[in-house]
Amino acid sequence: SAIYKGKYIADWVVATSEYQKDFMIKCGEVRLKQMIVLGSARFCKEWTNILDKILPAQHIPYKSKSTFKILLLMKKASKNIFEQEIFRIIKMLSKMDGMEIIVKPHTRGSSLPKDIRDNVLVADDIDTRHLVEHADVVLFNSTTVIMDCLIKKIPVIFLRRTLFNKVVFERFFSTWAVDCRDDLCNLLLELKSGKLKSTYTEKERAQCVRELAEPRGKNVLKFYTDFFQELLSNQSDYHKKAS
Repeated sequence: SAIYKGKYIADWVVATSEYQKDFMIKCGEVRLKQMIVLGSARFCKEWTNILDKILPAQHIPYKSKSTFKILLLMKKASKNIFEQEIFRIIKMLSKMDGMEIIVKPHTRGSSLPKDIRDNVLVADDIDTRHLVEHADVVLFNSTTVIMDCLIKKIPVIFLRRTLFNKVVFERFFSTWAVDCRDDLCNLLLELKSGKLKSTYTEKERAQCVRELAEPRGKNVLKFYTDFFQELLSNQSDYHKKAS
């Protein structure tokens, strides 16, 4: 929030998308004149390309190279997550033939019971981007890391009934959500067999990336540097006049 003790304390508040800007204004956290939308420096294609070049490789200890790799991105249970159903899904997937489930716990709070940890690959110390790149499909209920999957064009399944909130991604995708474990199994089997290549259309993917990560265009990092350089220049001119 840009409010402290009832007063607006920020001259500028940068939003990654029009959706974020409208939400913050609606909640009374900022005023319109404070807002500027620059895009997502974290999830734009420019930064993704840079990370691909500079991140060191990491070993992922899969049981087998030939298994169908399912990556589950966990969210903190305090964020309105149906945690027990998540655990049941993990147990079910760990018993499916030809499939291997990799669980990435949330970095700030999620954990797995010991009886589950013993039967799946828990990737506590492996960078999420590496896990995404090697996954055949990614399961989630509430995380912005899904943007990495969309940029890399990795199939994604939204575990809709394990979340008690809505997510902004529901605005864009109509076919990637599952409402029960039966639907999840059927969708995974279609992906594993090759009958289904993706869980979303290219039009849906492109619109989501454009509106949430690159709303002003693809040169997101330049938008940020230009904005900060202009702020510094104005600040310098102000101090020159004051002196």
